[in-house]
Amino acid sequence: MVHPESRPGYYGAPQPAAGSAIAITMRYAPIAFLLGFVRPVLTIDDQPVRAAWRRRIVVPVSPGPHLLRAHVPYLVPRRIGGAELPVGVAPGQMISLEYRAPVLVFLRGTLGSPPRKYPGLAAAVLLSVVLAVTALGTGMAAARSRVLPGAAGTLPRTPATPDLTAPAFPVDPTGPAVPTFPGAGGTTPELRPDAPRREVTGATFGAGDETVTMAFRGWPFAFRAPDTWSCRPARTDLPDGQAWLCADERGGGGERAGIVLRACPATCAAADKARLVTDWLGNAPGVRKAGGNTRFRQRTTNPGGKYELKLSHFFTDPASGRKFQVGVAAEAPTAKKSAAQRVVNEILSQTTF
Repeated sequence: MVHPESRPGYYGAPQPAAGSAIAITMRYAPIAFLLGFVRPVLTIDDQPVRAAWRRRIVVPVSPGPHLLRAHVPYLVPRRIGGAELPVGVAPGQMISLEYRAPVLVFLRGTLGSPPRKYPGLAAAVLLSVVLAVTALGTGMAAARSRVLPGAAGTLPRTPATPDLTAPAFPVDPTGPAVPTFPGAGGTTPELRPDAPRREVTGATFGAGDETVTMAFRGWPFAFRAPDTWSCRPARTDLPDGQAWLCADERGGGGERAGIVLRACPATCAAADKARLVTDWLGNAPGVRKAGGNTRFRQRTTNPGGKYELKLSHFFTDPASGRKFQVGVAAEAPTAKKSAAQRVVNEILSQTTF
């Protein structure tokens, strides 16, 4: 594979600091944390720039006019947050710019002098408030009414506030787009149809469900997802981690899940597990146990106005004897939360040996 840095005309290779330059920082809103799974795209005069989230990128350029374009690769639609900006750079001048991705996928991004605002943030916050108030009113009404024995209850509520203690989804590329663990041999895993069925909460796949098998080369397990889903390699700033981002490709309903796999230290002692769990789930209230190696947290309404289910699970790969942590962060509109639950429960089942 030819790395972008070696391509003719690639901006971003080491050059003398003196002279004209463009400095740009690319950001996404915390409530749009799944954008951190993909690397933003930036070009100057249609030449690619080595871009990353939340890093100030300084690109030496020649004096004169230049055209900047930016967007974020996505599943549906294929790209979001498009923005472009013509600039003129004087000899010896450095221009500072900022790109901010939109909170809502159908909006354009914003590119210009800092500080910028996140497009759609006010609407997303307002929607979250409306959904939270609606959910609270529904819950209070349900509490005032009688529930027949055996009737389905509601999920535990946690405050719809950003989880500032848990790391945002990856913002710092730390490895190749499709890495493999040492010793994995680059093989493609197979689904285990006889895997014991486990669940932390909610729905699981049934015999009549239409599914597609996701099998990432070099990973020690495969899993099923709804047949309208697809996955793409992602990036993570968690040490020694690999990531994929999966989402509903055809329905456009906002169902998606980020999956991160990390190798546990050889002993995988209790202290090691506690550290890795905190890395993924944070130390905010609401984390629950589902066995000695499994932790999860769910929110009926997250800051993006969706149902959210996060999982941390430790397992030992029978083929290699290596110990791993798999982390899943799934979200979906409340009416479609079963899709998020099925994917999380499926991954838990396929990694229970």
